[in-house]
Amino acid sequence: MHRGILYTAATGLVAGGVLGGQAFAQLPAQDFSYDYAEGGVVFTELDDADQDLVGPRLIGSLNLTDDIFLRGEASYLTDDIDITTLSLGPGYRLAVTPGIDLYGVAALVYRDVDFDVGGSESETGYELTAGIRHGCMFLDGLQYAWEIRYLDVDTEEDLDDGIVNLAAKFTYALTPQWDAVGDLQINDAGDENDLGLALGARFNF
Repeated sequence: MHRGILYTAATGLVAGGVLGGQAFAQLPAQDFSYDYAEGGVVFTELDDADQDLVGPRLIGSLNLTDDIFLRGEASYLTDDIDITTLSLGPGYRLAVTPGIDLYGVAALVYRDVDFDVGGSESETGYELTAGIRHGCMFLDGLQYAWEIRYLDVDTEEDLDDGIVNLAAKFTYALTPQWDAVGDLQINDAGDENDLGLALGARFNF
């Protein structure tokens, strides 16, 4: 799938989120928590580098006001190369209806890449995220988040133009405080589109 097709899909994701927001305007009220700690395991592929990476990921979010929150993320993925990524930045949420939130995050990102054959690269960049979050009208406790992310950290030549990530995130409430979490991702890197999957749990506080 070429880069242009992915950008078209990203545009469709935004348009679909807006239309979906109108269609789901009557969704039951949701308790969207932005105070949580999340941990899980990430599986992703880098076709250009012929790598199948796996490793832990931690995400934390903290409400600063009713509309502003702080979000941080840390991950360590490994195969023949090791990639450590740290990010931190503020986010803003907009409650469209009691059942739908729009949100955005602007984060500073540090990435370190270590090669098994020797050598490493470390760079700092940024990531911009736009998303929509809503509940399921058919299954109580199930919530969705659809995200578009733009990451620009120049740690490899193929990544100089940045990466566009499309993500679908699902959370299911196991208890009032604990959620099961799953992510599906398409990452537009270099000449290939890489796939990612994450599974984990979230604690709401």
